[in-house]
Amino acid sequence: MLAEITTGYLDYRMPYDIMIYNTYMYIDEIDDIPQIDFSFVGEILQGHGIFVSENVSQRSYFVWERDFNTVDTREYWRDLPRLTMSISDYNDMRRMAGREPVQLAENEFFMQLDYEMDMESVADSIGSGKRYIQLDDGTLLKLADTAIRNDTLGTYLFHHNDSILVFPDSVCENLHLARTCYYANTETAIPYNLCDTIRDEIADSFQGRYSYLFDKYEAKYQSDRHYTSFIDPIRFRTQESNDVALTATSVRLLGIYSGIIFFIICMTVLALHLTTDSIDQHTQYRILYQMGTDRDDIIKMVSRQSFLYFFTPCLIAFIVALLIIYSFVVRYGHKVFTYMGSIGFRFGVLIPGLLVALILACYYGATIYTIKRALANTLNNTKLSLNC
Repeated sequence: MLAEITTGYLDYRMPYDIMIYNTYMYIDEIDDIPQIDFSFVGEILQGHGIFVSENVSQRSYFVWERDFNTVDTREYWRDLPRLTMSISDYNDMRRMAGREPVQLAENEFFMQLDYEMDMESVADSIGSGKRYIQLDDGTLLKLADTAIRNDTLGTYLFHHNDSILVFPDSVCENLHLARTCYYANTETAIPYNLCDTIRDEIADSFQGRYSYLFDKYEAKYQSDRHYTSFIDPIRFRTQESNDVALTATSVRLLGIYSGIIFFIICMTVLALHLTTDSIDQHTQYRILYQMGTDRDDIIKMVSRQSFLYFFTPCLIAFIVALLIIYSFVVRYGHKVFTYMGSIGFRFGVLIPGLLVALILACYYGATIYTIKRALANTLNNTKLSLNC
């Protein structure tokens, strides 16, 4: 399940070839927030023979300037306000992700929701709440008919929140900039071995262009354990895809290996213990047979005893496993079916469960066959002794 979720989450998290994150978390004065020009990224890529086919510098704005907060004023380090973005940037991101643009009237707004969130519950809460926003300059915006969208446009939009508002361009022009993120698709895939090199060059170039941020704030906040650079992280689809594939494969192999090894050990110990106990009890079976108990009744009794002894611990283990899976689905059910889907869930859980049941049946069949064969030999020898 974890491997399937990790693989499915990648498509949501990385819809573009390059994603660069910007934050104001460690800026104390709102006027120090930079107007970032990411044109240098394309120049760095061209230096390595990689050309950008499409890109967007997505700007986010404070809905109200009073939303700006600093490390000293926020209660928790991730306590950041919901931001807004322009409809033009939003549509550019949609086009780059292979989606159709949407329309928005001049006096309307809507909410782009995190893909992991349940749209129905959010829609219900919005339906019973206020459907207007009044900005600092007195502009009044109403909620659009399509109030919520949750198309996969990446996680950087939300800035430690679960949603972002989308306003008309004319409204955003009068708002204060909060952050600028960069998204790009390239004509050819970025080679895996160049990703770290390009990342370092982008970070160094940004630090050289906006050195005042580092001179003013890095020395102050670098001891903060949550501190990150003003454009960090920088992600590449090539690197993320390879790393996720490796991680998912490692998780699967580790799970399969450890599961099969422990399962076989347990089944082997259980089978040997059951067989040994049955052999130790042959004297009692011989006495029962000499007392006139039918041979088939003795074999049935041994079969029932072996069945209960063999499957009771297995049944308890399966019940515990089902309870754990059920708890996981209840807690993270939306993520499970968002990033896995019902087919992925069946392949990730049901098929391995059937394979385990098959191994269990084979072990039980071999064990009960050995026990019955040994018991039959014992009873046959007893019969020969009685005849003599």
